[in-house]
Amino acid sequence: MKGMARQEVPPGPPAAAGTLAAALARVPDPRRPYGWRAGCAPVPLVALLQATVVAVLCGAGSPYAVAQWVRERLDDEPGLLEALGFPPGRGTCVATLHRVYRALDAAAFERAVGDWLADWLATAVAPGDAVAVDGKTLRGVPGRVADGEYVPGLHLVAAYAHRAGAVLAQVRAPGKGHELATAGAVLAQVPLAGRVVTGDALLTQRAVCRQVLDGGGDYVLPVKENQPALRESLAQAFSPLAAERR
Repeated sequence: MKGMARQEVPPGPPAAAGTLAAALARVPDPRRPYGWRAGCAPVPLVALLQATVVAVLCGAGSPYAVAQWVRERLDDEPGLLEALGFPPGRGTCVATLHRVYRALDAAAFERAVGDWLADWLATAVAPGDAVAVDGKTLRGVPGRVADGEYVPGLHLVAAYAHRAGAVLAQVRAPGKGHELATAGAVLAQVPLAGRVVTGDALLTQRAVCRQVLDGGGDYVLPVKENQPALRESLAQAFSPLAAERR
């Protein structure tokens, strides 16, 4: 609007150190409205992001589902929304969520959540806990056709701690079948010393094995028929006859 300056959205109340709210407070708010009605300031970004995290954990798979979850809590448990940072009596709608999600610095959000989880995982994951590396297409984000071209669904490669049942790191991959290059980036984010890394046959590659060994870890990876020379070498090395030759 001509002659009017955009304003910064007021932040939420201070959060206790070590909480998810404190971590999300580092994410820059992309909204710059021209103004708002008195007593109706925009809902703090931390509240919207915390509600999103909790709603997704409760099964919400889209902005519409997140908005519905917030609306239902406003009816039956408004105190929960206030604990998440919403002003009393306030909720949100799918249009607001859509605008925030589109403009949000996704990398900053992932770093904030990742750092918060890392602090928790430092005490929850044992140093020697084995790690599984695998890729999965994100649930609720299927492939689609856009402008006449097929756009694959969001595919992530993650490192998963077996005993703790927690994801230590994850990186977006170009798509299913393109996980190998991304696996190296995932392993670079995980302390490998003293750990055993497992995965499927796609990861049975010299570069992956060398990265694990250089990091002080070990690996257990399958070998299938598509690597006949390696499979034959292993069969000979671990056969009873090989033991006798020694």
